[in-house]
Amino acid sequence: MSTAPDRPQKVAVTVAGALRRRILSGELEVGSSITEAGLMEEFSLSRPTLREALRILEMEQLLSVQRGSHRGSVVRLPDASITVRSITSLLHWRGATMLDIYDARLAFEPPAVHMAAQRCTAEDVAGLRNLLDEGLQAMRAQQLLYPTVGWRFHTALVAVSGNATLALMAQSFERISAEHSVAVTTAWTEQCGRLVSRAEQAHRKVIDLVEAHDSDRAEAFWRAHMLVVRGLLFGSGRDVGRVALLD
Repeated sequence: MSTAPDRPQKVAVTVAGALRRRILSGELEVGSSITEAGLMEEFSLSRPTLREALRILEMEQLLSVQRGSHRGSVVRLPDASITVRSITSLLHWRGATMLDIYDARLAFEPPAVHMAAQRCTAEDVAGLRNLLDEGLQAMRAQQLLYPTVGWRFHTALVAVSGNATLALMAQSFERISAEHSVAVTTAWTEQCGRLVSRAEQAHRKVIDLVEAHDSDRAEAFWRAHMLVVRGLLFGSGRDVGRVALLD
């Protein structure tokens, strides 16, 4: 590979692309180390150009660069945080509101629940029940965790659908939805206990329907539940607010 001195940035991008493909294909396994010396020899690179390529992958959360360590750079896979930040910035720039976010969820979550009911396993159901029980325990200690725990359950429920695209969408919207819900429900101190009880009943009901593989009723029930929550979060002319930038 040519490393003409007037094109180091282009070379770094090309090398980053080659390494990205190896990571995402599994050729470079998560947790494995790659050293600068080996890559410099393989690609005939200068150290500064290689480090620029590694910085690109580090920003994409595909590498954890262990500076000053004999391990070099360690392969990793990105979590949803980088997606969340990018999506949030774009939605804010385009003037999207929190109601836009919720209505998008209404469009894909109930069908995802339909898919979850068709394919769920006993392990999936047990995981949902454990997540709900752990969340309820946390909420009993601190009621303001109610929105955060609730949206985490939504994400897990969509993931059971087996559709990777829908799962990522739910995960990407989780933090945005939770932060808005926390802001709204902070004023609900007096009725928070009642709302948590209603939410628990709804979550247990949808788990039962998913476990029974009753896909049509599961989808219809979850849509009805989400419509009720929509009214609580956005009803009575409440200011829906623009999607806020994350800290």
